[in-house]
Amino acid sequence: MALSLILLDATSLMPGLAAVPICLGVAALIASSMQHETFVRRGLSLQLLVFVGRISYSLYLFHWPLLALATYWLERSLSPMEAVVVVAGSLTIAVVSWTYIERPFRGERGRAWPADRKFIIAGASAAAARAFVGNAIKDYDGWTWRYDGSVGKLLVQMSSTNPRRKHCDGAGNVFANDEYCNVGSRRRSSYDVALFGDSMANQWAPLLEAASQRNGWAARQVTNGGCAFFPGVELPVKDVKLRECAQYLTQALKFIDANPGLKLAIVSAYWQTWKTRLDRDPLPRTRHLPIGAAIASYAGPSFENAVLQMIRVFRDRGIKVHIIGPVASLKFRVNCIIRAAREDLKFDVCGVPAEQARASLEPINAIFAQAAANDPGVSYSLPPEFMCDSATCSPVIDNVIVYRSDGFHLNHEGAELLSKYIHVPSLE
Repeated sequence: MALSLILLDATSLMPGLAAVPICLGVAALIASSMQHETFVRRGLSLQLLVFVGRISYSLYLFHWPLLALATYWLERSLSPMEAVVVVAGSLTIAVVSWTYIERPFRGERGRAWPADRKFIIAGASAAAARAFVGNAIKDYDGWTWRYDGSVGKLLVQMSSTNPRRKHCDGAGNVFANDEYCNVGSRRRSSYDVALFGDSMANQWAPLLEAASQRNGWAARQVTNGGCAFFPGVELPVKDVKLRECAQYLTQALKFIDANPGLKLAIVSAYWQTWKTRLDRDPLPRTRHLPIGAAIASYAGPSFENAVLQMIRVFRDRGIKVHIIGPVASLKFRVNCIIRAAREDLKFDVCGVPAEQARASLEPINAIFAQAAANDPGVSYSLPPEFMCDSATCSPVIDNVIVYRSDGFHLNHEGAELLSKYIHVPSLE
């Protein structure tokens, strides 16, 4: 148990095998005190510790929502004193819950809650109602109709998404729904332009549509949420999502071969996460996903080599490549946007310092710059160059909130606005 306290950190597989030693240690500790009067048994029998154990389940249920809501309300991390106050409130609620809900339910106060059909129906109905309301809030983007004026307008912008994604994104849609997914001119024997990558590529669908309509190109997106286009990178397929990514790569390569007239590939991805995955080296000050067991065992090419392999797949076929680099991760809270709109504040308060954002993305951007310098058929765009001013990367540009609520995906209206700053190359 002591070694677990010392050795486990944020990268440990928890819950998972990393929890086994501490669980076995606790079990051994309990077993050792069942038949003998040990020092541990005497210590754990103290009334204060016994009482904490009694209310521990109620405390477990209530402490995290209170901490999360307080942090959300204040729009920052809690100070030590604020954390003490919230934990004290959690203890109070836990005692009340244990006294008036938990004990009566278990029959510890002379009566048990009825375990008959009416009780089961009431409990199931309450759970179903909560699930219904929760899903409704999620599906309707937090019920933005609660707000009007400038706040309502911003929230509608924030929740806008690519309307074609349902039918044009995903491995199963690469060769499906051509009539709907074909943008610009009608495809004849081959598409001229295609958009490849994960959800960070899908968000640039407005760019693909605007450029193809302006230039008379036949174009379509070939994207899959959560899966970058890295041909030749064999990620372990123990993970369900990585198996999906393998299917996407297979279908995307078939698409390229089936379209010999393809002249330009626009590629984007959640580059920060993929660099973390392939290099297992988290970038400073960027948002990245935890490295799971399947990815931790990865032993393929580095992120830079994976990017170069991707470029070669296109260039060997004479296809130009335009890479759209990463956007800055702001990680703002929605209520920061609401407060700024209501109080007529600058939305910069919800952003991040531009110097910090650019510095965190520089290791990625440098790879794209070098690839373009080595091959005139490769070009790139760096969104922070036109999304950030000299001081701040703001979530609102020209009175349009350009991010979704997660603070790192662009919404549809934001991508439409920003597409005019991206100059894709000609097909000549």
